[in-house]
Parts: sequence; C-alpha cells; structure tokens
Amino acid sequence: ACTVSTTPQSYIRAGHSVTCVLTPLDSNVAATPVFASDFLAPSTSPYFPTTSLVTSNLGYTFSFDFTTTTNLTARQAVIVTGSLANSSTFTSSPATVTVVGHPTANSTITTCVGQATGQQFVYPGGAVLCTISVQDASGNTTGLGDDFGVARSPSGSNIGAPFAIGDNSQMQFVLSAPSTANSYFAITGRMADLTPFYQGAYNMLVVGSATTRSTLYCYSTRSGRVGVVRTGD
Repeated sequence: ACTVSTTPQSYIRAGHSVTCVLTPLDSNVAATPVFASDFLAPSTSPYFPTTSLVTSNLGYTFSFDFTTTTNLTARQAVIVTGSLANSSTFTSSPATVTVVGHPTANSTITTCVGQATGQQFVYPGGAVLCTISVQDASGNTTGLGDDFGVARSPSGSNIGAPFAIGDNSQMQFVLSAPSTANSYFAITGRMADLTPFYQGAYNMLVVGSATTRSTLYCYSTRSGRVGVVRTGD
C-alpha cells in the first residue's frame, strides 16, 4: 500500500512525498519476516528515486519513500512495482496512486435534490443531497473532500462535510431543509478556507404536502364559465 501523509490513501498531490509499505507474504499468504535483500529496489512510473527499504518490526513489513515532481497533472497515475531479488514481480503489484488537482472557488454546486423525492425540491425538514463539480481556473479537475469547507445555508441545518465520489471530480454533501414550506432556501458552497464559490448561492424550493382538504373544479375551455359546459365542449 502507498500513502501520503497529507491525503487519503491512493491519492497524492504533485510534488508531495509518498510512503509505501511492503508486507512480505509466504506461499500460504501468511505474513513472514524476511530481509530487505530479498527484494529489488521498488520502481515507479513515471520514474522517481526511491529510498532504501527499512523495517521497524524485524522484517515483517518494510517501508520506502519517494517524492513526486510538480509537473504531474490531475488524474495522472503513478505506478509502483515491487519485485523479489530474482526479478519476479509481486502478484499484487503494481500499486497505483493517482494525482489530484488543486480545486478553487470556481467549483460549482451543480444540483441539489431531496433524498426522498429525487427531484430539485424537498419537503419541510427533508434531507437534501447536493453535488459539487470540482473546478479550477481552467475547468474541471479533481480534488479531495478536505479541499472544501462546510457549505453555508442560513435556513438549512445539519450541513455535512463534502466527500468525494467517483474519480474525485465531484463531491457531495447532505443537509436538512428548513421547516417552512412554499419558500426557497439558499445553499452556498465554500472552499476549505471558507471562500464562497464564485457562482453564488444555489436556491432550492421547499414544497408543502397535499391533504384531503385540496380542492378541484372544472370549467368550459370555450366560455371559461365554471361548472357550465355545452355539449361537445
């Protein structure tokens, strides 16, 4: 597995250092202690120099580091391959880490839907699911949930932190609608430093619930008179 301290596992930023952990397993897929000399130096593509294998638990696991360059682009994969001393690659190798971009307040809330309705309206107090398109100044990019702050909604409540979905080009978050029907409420996306999205507020309609006290009437489309109609109208 490869991790970087500033991002979740399997995602990295260009220019950041990456730590990988190698776990020796025997033919029964059981952990076993070995020597660093049982392995070749790990390789990466694109190429980055890796540090020597080091162990802190008598050979049950080994770790090594490498530092990426700043010219990597969002969605680019860095492939890490491990091999035995006889050049046989691990059956679980290679490991892949993916570069994510640097989102800005160009990001937008593309849609908010009621979780009960699946539509762009919600019942009073209902749960709302909002989707963010991750953007930078050049257009769509990828990012991490930590790049975004909690959205602002003066009349909404229980606003959750954004989380990544798919290939990290979108984020989602949930909140609760206000309890007042027949009104719109505003939702403003924000970056981690609380800079609001340039798009401004996204407005969502809170609708009421119909009851048996609803009314019905019919009228002639020709005369417009209620309750009176000619044959054939």
